[in-house]
Amino acid sequence: MRLCRSYHWRGYHFLMCLAHLINTLALNTARLAGLVARRGVRGTIQFVRETISGPWLDAARIRALLSSPFQLRPG
Repeated sequence: MRLCRSYHWRGYHFLMCLAHLINTLALNTARLAGLVARRGVRGTIQFVRETISGPWLDAARIRALLSSPFQLRPG
């Protein structure tokens, strides 16, 4: 009986993740349409590829910032 429950929760979790993905896509459809209008289809695909695979943070800049003195202050 435990095995059946395990599969049930796995399926439930998978469906919830899928629902979240569909919801996110639906919420950002207008934004994506604007991006396609500005960049074109190929430009949008290239942008998505670069966003997924490209590094957003520059390691040399982060090292330089961390080597200089800094102070954390509460907001």
